[in-house]
Amino acid sequence: MLSLGLGLGIPKSPPSFTPFATPSFKAVANDGGGANDTIVVADSDTISFDGLYSSNSGYGISMWVKLKSGQDHGLLMKQEEYACRIASNTKIYFTMVDDSANARRRSIESAGSFTFDQWTHLYFQSVKTLAAQPGAEIFVNGVDVVASGLIDAGFVDLENTNNDLLIGRGTNSVSGNMGGPNLDVKGNMANIAFVEGGLTPNEIANVYAAGRTGDITNHIDNTLRAYFKFQDNLLDSSGNGNNGTDADVAFVPLS
Repeated sequence: MLSLGLGLGIPKSPPSFTPFATPSFKAVANDGGGANDTIVVADSDTISFDGLYSSNSGYGISMWVKLKSGQDHGLLMKQEEYACRIASNTKIYFTMVDDSANARRRSIESAGSFTFDQWTHLYFQSVKTLAAQPGAEIFVNGVDVVASGLIDAGFVDLENTNNDLLIGRGTNSVSGNMGGPNLDVKGNMANIAFVEGGLTPNEIANVYAAGRTGDITNHIDNTLRAYFKFQDNLLDSSGNGNNGTDADVAFVPLS
């Protein structure tokens, strides 16, 4: 009998298959290098929040940071619209501008609630019905830390400018004209999301509990305006195409 050498009657093992690994969340590392260390997101209506305050819908910005002590940090800004920063005295600031020609603004600050040199979750939120803190809140690791705030007479809503969004760079100005970027981040930033509509206390707690590698879309029902997972790239995962550029970005593991 002719043998074909096929091992007839002996079952073969199925071919091995290695599934594609899901890219891991990473952080961007900033060394305080100014413009070369800044992520720039080109201006888009989806990263301007005009109309959301006056309609009571609101908006929020979620991020994880690990920052060096001994300096102020400009987390992000869209000039003449909104800005977030942390001062060396551990206070956290959130500023919003309406009608820059008349310098109307809202701003709030924390009571010295930030801890440097460790991973911390920050959530900045603006909803008109939060009248006690001029329509805004700051959460640190799921806890509201707002101590004081102000709102200029005549403030209606955020302005929509043609300025780019800067991540890793901001301003120390709290005036209505905001001023240009003059503060850099020194440390790491990760998992940054811009959301339409305010989050509930439970959603904020769940986002914090999920940790710095938790996908925010698993914990909220809001529409994402932009979402940066930093999976070795600066792509926007929201589907709005708000991709970032950076002359000298470095991605590091979320350790």
